Amino acid sequence: MKTKNIETDIQKRFEKETPHHPRSEELYRAIANLDRKYGNDLFEFKSGGDGDNGEHLMYLLDIYYGQQEEWKANHSPSKKKKSKSRSK
Repeated sequence: MKTKNIETDIQKRFEKETPHHPRSEELYRAIANLDRKYGNDLFEFKSGGDGDNGEHLMYLLDIYYGQQEEWKANHSPSKKKKSKSRSK
């Protein structure tokens, strides 16, 4: 999926202190808790600093959720109606 308005460079996102998408934080916490409880803490997720695997996962999820929102915004029914009415 192409991204036009989403920073996909994780290092740049970190340097700019780009806030995480709320759904990224929610899913990260859920996965980390499940891993600790049922997965013997195999992934040993950590967050809060440069290079932490949890932070990296959240930045990947931020990109994913941003792409989903961008796609929905560009393919919504109201967007299609506007483009059809302009072509007449």
